[in-house]
Amino acid sequence: MTDSSTSRLNRKLNWADVAFMLWAALFLGALGAVTQSLWVSLISAALLLGFYGAYDRILKHNTGLTRGLFAGCVLGAFVGTVGLFLGGEISGVRTGAVLGATLGVCLGGVIGIVSRAEFDEGEGFFSKAFLFVGSIALGAFLGGAVGLFAGIFIGLVVQLPWGWVIGIFAGMVIGGYLGNNVDRHRSGLIGALSGGAITAVSLIFGGAFAGLVLGAIAGCLAPMSFVAMIGAVGGLTARGLKAGVVEALEAPSEILEQGAVPFLLPAVMTGAIVGTSGSGPEGLVVITAALGLMGMLFGAFGDMNGRSGQQVTFRTVVEMAMMGVDEWPVRRVVQQVMGPSRKQAMWGGVLGVCVGLAGSALGYALVFLVIGLVKDFRSNQ
Repeated sequence: MTDSSTSRLNRKLNWADVAFMLWAALFLGALGAVTQSLWVSLISAALLLGFYGAYDRILKHNTGLTRGLFAGCVLGAFVGTVGLFLGGEISGVRTGAVLGATLGVCLGGVIGIVSRAEFDEGEGFFSKAFLFVGSIALGAFLGGAVGLFAGIFIGLVVQLPWGWVIGIFAGMVIGGYLGNNVDRHRSGLIGALSGGAITAVSLIFGGAFAGLVLGAIAGCLAPMSFVAMIGAVGGLTARGLKAGVVEALEAPSEILEQGAVPFLLPAVMTGAIVGTSGSGPEGLVVITAALGLMGMLFGAFGDMNGRSGQQVTFRTVVEMAMMGVDEWPVRRVVQQVMGPSRKQAMWGGVLGVCVGLAGSALGYALVFLVIGLVKDFRSNQ
């Protein structure tokens, strides 16, 4: 990192930022009280605001960071609420398929509206209507396909006695392919072991965290499986069974090498939303925190590039998280907190964790108290 970039770091503690962190923690705590998931809200708030506090201390401007966190949390709460109304918990393949397909179609339809084709001047009504309806239909089809795949996958893991083996194996496969995209040898093995370990830990914890991880794995696995199937058919028809197997195994690596990682994000997010929504009411808190983190990182990209005045809205968060982007500068994001100002980032992260824990606990207690008073009032009527 250059001296000029270092001189821009280390923002002084701003009490307005602390107040905003407190609001976010109260918001997650309130959702935790509504869904009766105290520990989920505490952990989610601590992790989310820990990241916010770290980047808040090292960025010269935090306009995008703050706007992104706000937009992501509100959008996540909306998406999580829709998921709760559309279905319940995934208890098997049938419930997973129904919830996954339904939620995927709804998400895909919304994405289709956001990403609809632009109209040219002079186009007639029927042309505009066709493009508009076609964009929604295409988005709904793609979202429904990924949602269906994710729902069936999670249903298998939940329903089968040895379903945990499927989950861990899938985590190792995804981790191995992603690691292999970085390095052909050691990183692939490390990625496989890491993917399996993360999946195993999430299954031990269960609940919304398991749904988030399994859904993300299924979302990533869906397009990769489709590409592998195309490679298998091509190799099988051209050179036989052995070539079909080789092509099926190599096809996902080839699309990753061509820079397809950012474009897997829409499928990953769709699967994650299906998984968290199907884990029960506590999924509302987790998906809110997850989209809050996504929006916050999106805003941080602009702050790092000196575009802190950019508009971070619900639409831009949807476009970033659910439609894919050309580049996600993940390495640069990590370098920001691991660079010369890592001590300031660490203390900012500690502050964020403390505010997250205290604020979410307070929000939980306040809303829980209000709910209790309302129940007592109704019982006395």
